[in-house]
Amino acid sequence: DNGMVVAVSEKEIKNAIDEFDGKSVVGTGMTVQLKSGDTVTATYTLVVTGDTNGDGKISITDMLAVKAHILQKTLMSGTGLQAADTSGDGKITITDFIQVKGHILRKSTITAN
Repeated sequence: DNGMVVAVSEKEIKNAIDEFDGKSVVGTGMTVQLKSGDTVTATYTLVVTGDTNGDGKISITDMLAVKAHILQKTLMSGTGLQAADTSGDGKITITDFIQVKGHILRKSTITAN
């Protein structure tokens, strides 16, 4: 693992998955390995903006995780924390909460940072 984190959108992930079987779910925290033959040349950790728990969906569970982090009840870390920063400002704030909520209610769409 080279420690590099790559942010991608749900659409980009779905397009890549469609090339395989169209049924797989990809979420935050999963890794992608680039290979040259049988040799792994790089490993990347996926961050799906808004998907804090790595289930491949942006749902009420993610919204509640953002809320709990803001209220300092349950702090996130790692890729979950990166996924929670939907605004891309480097902080988890009410703006991120509102963006996740808007995405769930289909009033807006979260895009990769």
